[in-house]
Amino acid sequence: MKRMKLGGAGALASVLLLFTPMLYADCNLYDFARYQGATRTLGPGERLGNLGASWDNHTSSANITENCKLTLYSDPNFRGDSKVLSTSSPYLGSLWDNQTSSAMCTCTAPPEWSGRRWHHWRDGDGAGRRPPPPPVRQSCRVYRDVNFVGGELALAANNSYSMLGAGMNDQASSVKVPQGCSLTVYSHEGLGGRSRVFLEGDYNYVGEHWNDRISSAECACR
Repeated sequence: MKRMKLGGAGALASVLLLFTPMLYADCNLYDFARYQGATRTLGPGERLGNLGASWDNHTSSANITENCKLTLYSDPNFRGDSKVLSTSSPYLGSLWDNQTSSAMCTCTAPPEWSGRRWHHWRDGDGAGRRPPPPPVRQSCRVYRDVNFVGGELALAANNSYSMLGAGMNDQASSVKVPQGCSLTVYSHEGLGGRSRVFLEGDYNYVGEHWNDRISSAECACR
């Protein structure tokens, strides 16, 4: 069982692992051109070293919020040729159509409430009031220590993570799964090895067989 307190570099790593998705900030991959077909969302700062069997070489267009940048890679684990998109693209072009195997979404700050949306709200039923807050994105949460302490990593809904990263790989001891979601954890990177599914609920200890043994995961939500 890991100790609850961390010092020095460990404390810094815990701070870096704390992550709250930024509202209206994301990158979206589409199966077909012109933003059609199935959608795969990457939250701000999210890195997918392996898009998985259903998405490997299946991206034809991408929608990106104005404060984000999407980097596509032709090979898994951010290798091979790369393409950087700072604006939405209804078609990735013949050289990149269905050629993406890994990707990362980098966002600088949440986009401002656009003037058009504000005027629509001001002139409509919400005249004279502030616009309503956008919905909070669902996410499964993984914690380094038992009882949900020691560093936190948010896994965005309906995304897979081929590796949890140096700060959490084989170090997780507790998890939280929101209502309507399930978290599948794997003992190896790349969604390989043994697996276990955690249904919605708070698990203050993942159990002896999974403590410090989670290397990759998938968060699925209805």
